Amino acid sequence: MGRRDAVRLLLPLLDHAAPGVYQGALRGLGTLTETGFRPGEQAAVARELVTRLRPDLYLVVVAKKVLAGSAEALPGMRELVDRTSSPILRAAALSLLDPHKATDADTPHDLPLFVRHLDDTDRWVSMAAAAGLAHSVQETGTLPVDEERVRARLAVLASDPAGPVREAATEAIRVLEDHRNS
Repeated sequence: MGRRDAVRLLLPLLDHAAPGVYQGALRGLGTLTETGFRPGEQAAVARELVTRLRPDLYLVVVAKKVLAGSAEALPGMRELVDRTSSPILRAAALSLLDPHKATDADTPHDLPLFVRHLDDTDRWVSMAAAAGLAHSVQETGTLPVDEERVRARLAVLASDPAGPVREAATEAIRVLEDHRNS
């Protein structure tokens, strides 16, 4: 067995009941991410991993590493962000939808998704939404429909006690201002 069989052998282990086994499979996929997948493997890994995401911090951290930059993962992330009750999964899905990481034909339609999640009850979800909104506006040049309401929400987030949330909101406000004036 060599690298050629690694993805085929690791993917079924993601369903294993023992945390050590599925975490080992994730570590293996993470290592393969660093060396690069062969053609077709990235899509297979994205499909399998997206369907198995659950609110497990280790799983989410490694999954973000494996799925970052994968256009194949984006449709599943769009479904997941509104389907899950888990803040960690919503934040991860929004961060993977960030157009600075990967894009597909539906990327221009993600702006309302980011706007909607600025109001999330979890500050880290709101932070991922603010960052995604800023990058979406930068990539597409499209401003949100209710820009004044969005600016008001971002202003609230810009006073959040958590530095990363403040920074994401402040950057989103700056991007909106830059695009309004251009």
